[in-house]
Amino acid sequence: MAEILIAAHDETLRQLLGTALRRFDHHVTMSVNGEHILFLLRQDIFDLVILDESLQDTTALSILERLNGSRSPDSKIIVLGANTSEGFIKDCLQAGACDFIVKPLSLPKLVLRVESLVGSLPAKKAG
Repeated sequence: MAEILIAAHDETLRQLLGTALRRFDHHVTMSVNGEHILFLLRQDIFDLVILDESLQDTTALSILERLNGSRSPDSKIIVLGANTSEGFIKDCLQAGACDFIVKPLSLPKLVLRVESLVGSLPAKKAG
């Protein structure tokens, strides 16, 4: 079981991802607001963050830049986005994302990617 944060503006996307990941026994937390997402990430309790490109009040790239190394290197961040420009994807990866998945996404492929990143990890403990 892994601790996973799903940060997305679209409620349908959040619920779909949350339902799918809970079926694999992961603990899922959801958020839409940039400041709340940053607060949660600074708690260092997540094994994986799925960060949508566009959020309620900010962007995934802005979140990554604001974290600026203040999160655990053990936490992995996947960015989901429709922006397929090479420069944007490169910026996200250089800012700390470990992967960029292009939307529209394939839910089975995303679940496989999540499992490959955290499937065998014990969940972090809040502390």
